[in-house]
Amino acid sequence: LKNVDAHKKIISRLISKSYLSKLKGNTVQLLQDQGFFRDSFVMGVHDQFVPWLYQEIVSNLGDETNYSEFVEKALTEAVESLAQQHGAAVKAEMDRREFERKERERLAYEKEQARLARIAERARLREEKRRQELRQTIEDKLISSGVSRDVIVVHPVSDMAGYFREAEIVGSLAGAIGEIILVLNYIKDYIKKHHDPKSETPETELSAEKITEVLREFLGKHYKAPTLEVLLPAAIAELLEKYALSLEDKTTFQNLTDEQWMEFCTEIIAAENLGSQSLQLLRAHAEDLSIDEGIFNNVILAFFTLLRMKDDQGADLIGIRQKLGLTTAPEKTEADIEKAVVRIRIPMEPKEEEPQTGEDTARKSDVQNTERQETEVEYEEVEIEDRVLAIKAKSPEGVTIFVLHQAATRRLRQALLHYLQESIPECKEIDPDEDITELEEKLGSIENKVCNLIEDNIPIFDFPIN
Repeated sequence: LKNVDAHKKIISRLISKSYLSKLKGNTVQLLQDQGFFRDSFVMGVHDQFVPWLYQEIVSNLGDETNYSEFVEKALTEAVESLAQQHGAAVKAEMDRREFERKERERLAYEKEQARLARIAERARLREEKRRQELRQTIEDKLISSGVSRDVIVVHPVSDMAGYFREAEIVGSLAGAIGEIILVLNYIKDYIKKHHDPKSETPETELSAEKITEVLREFLGKHYKAPTLEVLLPAAIAELLEKYALSLEDKTTFQNLTDEQWMEFCTEIIAAENLGSQSLQLLRAHAEDLSIDEGIFNNVILAFFTLLRMKDDQGADLIGIRQKLGLTTAPEKTEADIEKAVVRIRIPMEPKEEEPQTGEDTARKSDVQNTERQETEVEYEEVEIEDRVLAIKAKSPEGVTIFVLHQAATRRLRQALLHYLQESIPECKEIDPDEDITELEEKLGSIENKVCNLIEDNIPIFDFPIN
C-alpha cells in the first residue's frame, strides 16, 4: 500500500514536473503573443495612427478627386464659355466682313448698272437722234418729192424693196404676188372654218389647178393695174439661157419641154430663187408665219403656168401675159441695204362720241364726279380720197428704204376678197369692207415679223398721208 502511494506520488510529481516545466515559457509566449509585452507607442502607431492615417489619406484622395473634378469642370466651363464667346466673335466678324463684301459688291453692281444705264441712255439718245435725222432725211428727200396719183387701183403694187428702181413706187410687203399668197392663205383657213360638213357640195380645195383658175380670172377681169410685177433672180434667167430662151420674150415659157418645165418649176419655188427678199423670207419661214407652203408654191407656179399656156387656150391669155411684168432683180450692194421701213398710212383722227340721252349724260357726269379716270382717246381712219402718194425707194444721196402703202394694199386685198366672194361658195358670206379689218390684223402681224427678219429693230416710220 505504501509502495502504491509512494508510486502515485512519484508518478504525480513526475507528471506535474513534466507539465509545469513548460508552463512558464508557454505562458510568457502566450502573453507575448497576445501583446501583453508590446510597446504601447508601437501599438498606438499600429492600431490607431496607421488606420487613422489610411482613413485620412483615403478621405483626402476623395477630396482631391472632387477638387480635380471641380477644377476640371470649372476649366471646361471656362474654356467652353471662351470658345462660345470666341466663336460668336469670329461669326460676328465673318458676318461683318461678309456684309461689307456684299455691300461692296452691291455698290459696285449698282455703280456698274448705273454706268451701263448711262451708256444705254446715251446710245438710246444717239439712236433716237439718228432715227429722227433719218426720218427727216426720208421726209425731205423721198416723201416730199413723191407723186400723188389718182385712182388707187390702177397703179401697180410693187415689192417694198425698190433699191433697183428709178421711178416712184407704190409698195406692199411682197408686191401683188405676195398679197395674192397671203389673201389665199387667209381664204384657205376661212373655207375650212365655214364649210358646212352636211353640205352635198365638197369643200373647195385650193389646188394648183384651182389657184391657176382663180389667178387667171382675177388678172383677166378684176385686176385693174396695167402690170403685175414678177421679180426673178439672175439664177432663173441663167437657167432659161441654158435652154436657149430669154425672159425678154414672154412666150418663151411656151417653148419649154416637159422635162425643162419640171426642172424650172423645181427651181422657181426654192426660196433662194425668188427674186423678192420678202418672198424669200415668207417661203423660208412659212411655218413660223402660218403660211401654207402648198398655197405659196401653187401661186408662184400659177403665174408661170399662165405664161406657158398657148394662145389657143383662151383669148384672155394674151392680155394676162402683157400684164405680167417679168423683172430681174439685181444683186444688192452694201449701198442698197435699206435703212428703214416707210409706211404710208391712212390718216387717223379722234373718234367722235355718239350722241347721248339726258339720262346717259347724267350718269356719266355722276361717274366723273365720284371717280376721275384718265381714258385713252380712240382714233378712227379719216375718209380718204381715191389717190395714192408714190415715192422713190432710193434717194440720190443713197438713202434706201422699204415702202409700204396701206391704202393701195387694202384696195388690192378688197378686190381679191370681192372676186373670191363671187367665185368660191364658202366665201359668199365674206364682207370685203368689214372682213378687211380681220385680214389686215393677221397680215399686219406677218408684215411686222418679216420686217424684223430682214433686220432686227429696223426703224419703222409711219407717215399719215392720203
